[in-house]
Amino acid sequence: MNRRKVINKIQLKEIDIAEKLKNLFTNLDNYLITDLDRMISIEKGCMGGFGRLNYPMMMTILAAMELLGQVLSIDERRCRSAFKNFWESFFIKYVKDKDKYNNSMLADILYGCVRNGLAHSFMPKSKIYLTKAGTNVFSRRNDGRLSIDVVTFYEDFKIVYYKIKEGLFINETLKSENYLIGYNSLLHDMKNEINKVENYLNSKNLPVTQTMGSPAHEVS
Repeated sequence: MNRRKVINKIQLKEIDIAEKLKNLFTNLDNYLITDLDRMISIEKGCMGGFGRLNYPMMMTILAAMELLGQVLSIDERRCRSAFKNFWESFFIKYVKDKDKYNNSMLADILYGCVRNGLAHSFMPKSKIYLTKAGTNVFSRRNDGRLSIDVVTFYEDFKIVYYKIKEGLFINETLKSENYLIGYNSLLHDMKNEINKVENYLNSKNLPVTQTMGSPAHEVS
């Protein structure tokens, strides 16, 4: 293969990953950000402080951080390693008030105590309280618990999220081609589960529902 053909092949790969990242972020805009914006508005009519979606909202933000940390990686990162990559390479870099977050213990607390607690047992592990007061993102309650304000945390995450989009698609300070391995690792993980879904669909006489509106988000 001559040099021109090699260059063309590389360029096609770069165009391909850039387009795939654009599609991914379009889906994140439509599903992730729209859902979080809706969740953040749920406050009125909640009796006794319940039903404000603090837990689901926090879980969604942390899951998004893990997803972005996997996709925006120059190598294969998953789970805690993906979260750490997002935290160190993007969140601390782009968040406005770095002093609030630039603590080596915070990433471990958010992933281990909050993310794992919410994902595996529906509630954060001990000494964590989630609120929607819209004030200090981290504070110490008078009962000795760490209070995390989900509203403020989301506002900071959203700033970082749009900074990443700007870097990828506007000023190109982030090069899409650097994240080909990270994106492919996500794609590999998702495609590994396809057979399970296909086998279930083929084994059951399920009722057919009509597709309405936009198709469900997919990564390809």
